[in-house]
Amino acid sequence: MARVTRAAMGDIARQDFVMMLHAKGVPAWQIHLRHILRHALLPIVTLLALKIGWILGGAVTIEFVFARPGLGTLLINALSQRDYPLVQGCLLVLGCAVLFGTLLGDLVQVLMDPRMRDRIS
Repeated sequence: MARVTRAAMGDIARQDFVMMLHAKGVPAWQIHLRHILRHALLPIVTLLALKIGWILGGAVTIEFVFARPGLGTLLINALSQRDYPLVQGCLLVLGCAVLFGTLLGDLVQVLMDPRMRDRIS
């Protein structure tokens, strides 16, 4: 995440509108926070939306390792008892959560980027 943020901010910082902001005398901290970071958040939001599956997979592992009740514990117990309908239900819920997270990430990206809003309408 840090590498993507750094690369995106570096790409945005070399664009013409940033040079214009420096020429106008806008403080550097304001340029970085209000302009460069705002434009650099687009690939970060996309990456976070794609990592939702990894986050849910990690939650299943953490629940099992620390014996916390939850969907991960239910899934592991269903696997050990060969309760296949319950396994399918758990995987369906996890898959829907990944799809919902990706959809949410795409919607946030459309709200952040006016170029994407123009493509949709």
